[in-house]
Amino acid sequence: MGYHDSAVFPARGTQLWHRPDGFQALAPALKSRGNSWFLLAAYIFFLPVQLDYGEMRLSPADLFLFVSLWVGISKVRLVRPAWSVFHGALAVVFFVGTWKTAMADGSLSNYVLINKDIGLLILFLTYSVITTAATDWPSIRRMLQVLIATVTLQTLLAVSAYFATQLFDMRISGVNYGGQRVSGMLIDPNAFGSLVMVTLVIHLSTYFSRRPLVRHALGAFCMMILALGLLLTLSRSAWIGFVFALLISLPFRPRLAAAYAGLAALAAVSLFLVLSPRQIGDILELASRANTAKERVTQIREAVPMFEKSPLVGIGLGQFESRLMDQGVAFPYIIHDSSVWLLTEFGLLGLAAFLGLAAALVGKGVRAFRRASSMERPLVVGLIGAHFGMFGVSFGIEALYQRHWWLVMALLASSYAITRTRVHLPPDAGPACLGARI
Repeated sequence: MGYHDSAVFPARGTQLWHRPDGFQALAPALKSRGNSWFLLAAYIFFLPVQLDYGEMRLSPADLFLFVSLWVGISKVRLVRPAWSVFHGALAVVFFVGTWKTAMADGSLSNYVLINKDIGLLILFLTYSVITTAATDWPSIRRMLQVLIATVTLQTLLAVSAYFATQLFDMRISGVNYGGQRVSGMLIDPNAFGSLVMVTLVIHLSTYFSRRPLVRHALGAFCMMILALGLLLTLSRSAWIGFVFALLISLPFRPRLAAAYAGLAALAAVSLFLVLSPRQIGDILELASRANTAKERVTQIREAVPMFEKSPLVGIGLGQFESRLMDQGVAFPYIIHDSSVWLLTEFGLLGLAAFLGLAAALVGKGVRAFRRASSMERPLVVGLIGAHFGMFGVSFGIEALYQRHWWLVMALLASSYAITRTRVHLPPDAGPACLGARI
């Protein structure tokens, strides 16, 4: 069966979408697409929510993923163009890392088995469901419209709660990180910041195009709320990711530089107009915190000797924390850098699998950009920017397990798969390196 045969969504030929721009089209879409679309939309809708459960954090989004699999597991299939050898390589290095830990400890902790191994399996299943579902450009647009809607709403709630705390000393439980950093209901300001960054990058790229995901005043409002939310997370990792997204977007759409700079300036000016000088000072002090940077350096110093003992395949999954406990560290910690963590626990092979996967998806995005129509290119650029932005975030936090990154990767790979079977341009269209700019 071909790539565009019926899977999670109805068969080809069914009229799925009438007005792709704006949130007003979502309600009739949910009715016409049935349970499969509802479950996938619900998964995306609950991405900004996590619940504390003992030592674990549970995501309601996973519930809708499991129900979606239970309802339509027979329809989920391997979309070959969306996958690469590096997906398999990542699975293999995790198997080897788990095996090394089992041999060293004689058992596997909940952290290794549930958080890491089963967590990675869930992410692979998510990738499979999304690449099966995203069979055409309208499908991708619908998913991204839901993403923009839910993240904007969550950010609006979080920013409102933040200002209520700062201006009126009102404490709203369950929202934001101690009232000092915007984190919504995702608990972690860095994770929430990366989610807002991804959404903003995609929205920015499409808003300044002929086919925005959300247009006119509503689109401008969403953009401002997302920019303000990103700033108030005080997540330097998310800010770095935003810069990474800009840098990779410039070769494709140089005009986005003005949009990025203008939006950042507008968000900063808004804060200065609303908050007092003392509150601005508190924000600057918190944003320039040196203790977290020192913690990152300490983690790398602790990791280097462990890497040197097993440079090829690493010390084993979860062994960094275990060895710190053996050294008498009272409160062991994880490495807040995806590359360093993978290098330490999975060795050079693990790092190669991670970097190869990130690079392969950028390559798929570039080829999708060259083959896509001028109407779809801004969307592809947004996905490339969001993906590379998350790669930038991974230097400040352990980002591999962020669900929204896998959503972006799946949609980026799906864009490539779509253009393989639906070529809109002649092969020689655009410059040889990247394709025509827009």
